[in-house]
Amino acid sequence: MSEIPDQVPPPMPPKVDSEAIRAILAEKSITSSVLTHLLGWVGAFSVGGLMMALVLIGARLNTNEPGGLQQINMEQEMTGRMIYAAGPGGVKIDSSLLVPSVNQLKDGSFVSRLAYVILTSELDTPASGIEELDSIHDEKAAGTIVLSSEEQALLDDVSVLLFAAASGERADALPEERAESLRQSLGFFGELLIAKSSGDQKTVDGLATSSVRGLVTLLIAVTWFFSFFLGGLASFVTLVIFAAYGKLKTRFAMTGSTGSVYIETFAIWITMFFLLQIISEGLIGMLSGGSLGAYIGAEFSMIISLVIMFVSLSALVWPRIRGVSSARLLEDIGLSRVNVFKEILPGFVAYAMGLPLLVVGLMLSLALGFVLNVVFGEQPPASHPITDVISDSGWVGIVLIFLVACVGAPITEEIMFRGVLYRYLREFSRAWGFLLSLAFSMLVSSFIFAAVHPQGLTFIPVLGALAVAFCIAREWRGSLVAPMVAHGLSNSVVLTMNFALFS
Repeated sequence: MSEIPDQVPPPMPPKVDSEAIRAILAEKSITSSVLTHLLGWVGAFSVGGLMMALVLIGARLNTNEPGGLQQINMEQEMTGRMIYAAGPGGVKIDSSLLVPSVNQLKDGSFVSRLAYVILTSELDTPASGIEELDSIHDEKAAGTIVLSSEEQALLDDVSVLLFAAASGERADALPEERAESLRQSLGFFGELLIAKSSGDQKTVDGLATSSVRGLVTLLIAVTWFFSFFLGGLASFVTLVIFAAYGKLKTRFAMTGSTGSVYIETFAIWITMFFLLQIISEGLIGMLSGGSLGAYIGAEFSMIISLVIMFVSLSALVWPRIRGVSSARLLEDIGLSRVNVFKEILPGFVAYAMGLPLLVVGLMLSLALGFVLNVVFGEQPPASHPITDVISDSGWVGIVLIFLVACVGAPITEEIMFRGVLYRYLREFSRAWGFLLSLAFSMLVSSFIFAAVHPQGLTFIPVLGALAVAFCIAREWRGSLVAPMVAHGLSNSVVLTMNFALFS
């Protein structure tokens, strides 16, 4: 019987130089301290808070500008256009069906009431409009309302023009300064009254055509949003169910530790972006007052904005200085090994999933607005500076606006918010458990994203809701392409609607 050989022991692993091991570990981890984390947080939140504060102060100053006239807001003007299109402008719907919508203007501000007067004279009879106008005069005589000198001049101009339109006689042309004041304060309604009272049928027909076009655009937009809302709700529920049963895994990868590198990077970026904006506005103001003023318009400002966006991305040099390799940087922020064409459809799905969240954001926005109005008085309506240049832009301006809002903003903001900041927050909170880390990272990054946008305080829940959808896309797909597509699509739809309604 042969002997069973002794078991051969496994070979010993080769000795590895400890310096090499330390080098490998150093590649996976970046040294940071509590101080660098703290400085990063302070830098990011303080600059973000300053940007939000300046937006709020600017909106408040515009609202309360001494001696300034109120202006009809975008929502009221759009409501008036749609009512005019549905009634005398073309569709010829029974005016009694439009009364509830018209009454929204009657119960508003002074300029809103004047808009109601003008619209009533179009929907019913000029006599009805004059009757509503007389009620304003009666309230003024009784002391119920007090008008500034500018508001009194506006009321006088509307009275003169409305009486002329009612009598069928052409009113004397208003001085250009007063006509421009009427247009600025009452927008579409002022333009319509001037055209009617002067017998300018060409302008009246043009306003009717644009209003009908706007109504058709609105119907298409409602169909678009409703379809994507239903698809987004179904996609969102499916995503949650798959994730709950473990059928859907996150593609968001975190290898090693980068410490405070990415919060430092975000703080550097937002500071650089803010300073570049301040410098550019000062430069534009200086050039506008000089010999080059004729060439400094909205188009020039758009070009500068686009340049600032991409120049600010130079903040991504900081992780390289701190020891993060190029390959790892791209992987960390979601730009490594990405099949762009494969991510387009998920981008559309992410946009659709954002619409149910947007509805939630709108409800929160209404609640926030109500609370702020009760505590601090009437708040400035949500608006964006870009809307001021939409109606007057030529084709060059239109192209530049779309480049800024639908290309520059999605690329820059997704890299910095869903790439750099979100990556830091997920790593910072990963010891808390997956769900808590996910909620924390989405809410904090989305709040900062919404707060630094210039729409105003009450619009933060709306923008924040969309940002949460972009975070979901980042977590789901692992890359930034799907959030970029969703972001660009959202901005494109809103801009297209604005051009169709107000250009």
